Amino acid sequence: MTDWIMISITAVYVIATILICIFNGQTVKATKAQTKELINQYQQTNRPYITVYFETIRSGLMCFVIENAGTQPAYNVNITLNDNFIENIKNDKRKQAFSKVKSSNLYLANKQKIF
Repeated sequence: MTDWIMISITAVYVIATILICIFNGQTVKATKAQTKELINQYQQTNRPYITVYFETIRSGLMCFVIENAGTQPAYNVNITLNDNFIENIKNDKRKQAFSKVKSSNLYLANKQKIF
């Protein structure tokens, strides 16, 4: 009689151990997926964000503004401008300035603006 009780208790332990292993495996998979997502969110938050826009300064003067709105510095920033846009600029100094911007390799610290 006690042998059957021991066999049934052992069977319950074996089944419980198997279930624990299955659920632990599922937990590990979920934790890995969550860790990947947290790493992705961290990288998206802590990176440079480069924006280019027009801004009016000093008595209506319109300027291109290149800004790093991110939390990290931006290295090797290259600006691509349409050649037709540069050719349509009538002022030679401004045309030259835009040509320099097009061929430059910029460094922008976080929150830095270049006009």
